[in-house]
Amino acid sequence: MKKKVRQFIIDIAVKDFGLVLNEEMTIDNNSWFAPSCFPLSNDDGQVVKVRCMTTPKTVYNMGHMKKGDSFNVIIKYVDAEEMNTLGGVGEGYAIFYLR
Repeated sequence: MKKKVRQFIIDIAVKDFGLVLNEEMTIDNNSWFAPSCFPLSNDDGQVVKVRCMTTPKTVYNMGHMKKGDSFNVIIKYVDAEEMNTLGGVGEGYAIFYLR
C-alpha cells in the first residue's frame, strides 16, 4: 500500500504542479511540510484514500511550490511516541512532503 500511495502523490505533484522528483532528498537534509499521519488501525484504507486525494494539492499550493521545484515523498512507520509529536495518535505511518 505504501508504494501505491507514494506513486499517487508523485503523479499529482508531477502532472498537476510540474514538480521534479528528487529521490536524494531526505527528511534529515531538507525542509518538509507537516506530515499526514495515519494509524495502523485503518484497515480499509479509506482515510488514506480520502486524504491523499486532497492533501498533496493543499500542501503544494500553500507551500508556494512552482513548476520545476524539486520534491520528494517519504512514507515511514512511526511509533506512538513519534506519532504524538507529529500530531497523530497511536502508531502508524507518516507521509512527509519534502521540498
